[in-house]
Amino acid sequence: SLTLIQARVDKATDQDEFFKFITKFNKNYNSLDEFSKWKDLFQEKLKKVIEHNSKPGNMYELGINEFSDWTKDEFKKILTWKPV
Repeated sequence: SLTLIQARVDKATDQDEFFKFITKFNKNYNSLDEFSKWKDLFQEKLKKVIEHNSKPGNMYELGINEFSDWTKDEFKKILTWKPV
C-alpha cells in the first residue's frame, strides 16, 4: 500500500539524516545498542522538527544541532544550575 511505501521512504530518509548528523557533529557511540538508542531518539526529534516546520504561520523554525541526540535528563543535568 502507499502508506507502507511512504513509511519505508520516511525511515530511509530518517536514517540518512542520522548519518549526516553523526558525521557533521563527530558523534561516536560505544555499541550497536547505544547507536540504536540514540538513532531512535534523534529520529523522534527529527519528526518533531519536520512537523513543526511544516505548519504554516510558525513564528520560528526548529532545526537539528549537536544536541539533537540528548535526552531531557541530559539537558537538565548540564543546563540546570546547582548551588555548591
